Amino acid sequence: MLGRVRLMAGHVEEAIAELEQAVALSGGEANDRALLATAYAAAGRKREAVAMAELLAESSGFVPAAAIAGLYTALGETNVALGWLRRALALKDTDIKYLKVDPRFDALRDVPEFKMILVQAGF
Repeated sequence: MLGRVRLMAGHVEEAIAELEQAVALSGGEANDRALLATAYAAAGRKREAVAMAELLAESSGFVPAAAIAGLYTALGETNVALGWLRRALALKDTDIKYLKVDPRFDALRDVPEFKMILVQAGF
């Protein structure tokens, strides 16, 4: 959680350190990896972020769709991010409840399809 908070507060380098530790401690839990990849993207470490995104997308286990959407938003891949948000809605991803206030999605706030997703999510 500390890594998530630091990322949302814009303390990217501190977030990376915390999230790398979280990934190690959790055994590579998907949500932790998605947040770490988002922090990498925010730090300009696009190659590392994209590599992690590809691994997450190909995973046969649970993939946190809203977290992946946040990652692709940080990478500037709006259409891909919106696709993951639609998937998050369909899967009833529990992180959808933060969609209206989560700073990871600030870059999408003026996108008409994002506004429709907010309405579909009940906001």
